[in-house]
Amino acid sequence: MTQEDGTLRPAVPLRLFILGRSATMRRAITNARTLGDVEVIDVGEHPERAEADRILATPTLIRVDSLPARVVGDLGDMEAVRYHLGLSFRDD
Repeated sequence: MTQEDGTLRPAVPLRLFILGRSATMRRAITNARTLGDVEVIDVGEHPERAEADRILATPTLIRVDSLPARVVGDLGDMEAVRYHLGLSFRDD
């Protein structure tokens, strides 16, 4: 996948669990989408999906592939988010 600036962005499946559309949830969606395609799931509408992925708090961003990872919060510190998601998201 190519970003607007021409650099490659990893095609890693990401899933963001939210609850409602508060400012925190909107900020988490915006921040998560800077990482690539994100499936956004509102746990109020789909509680079974949250239960299946063992989501205890929202917002929670999970990496859904062979290297699973999860980050909880509004994703305000994108450097830390990329670090926790793994090497394919880091600039180094």
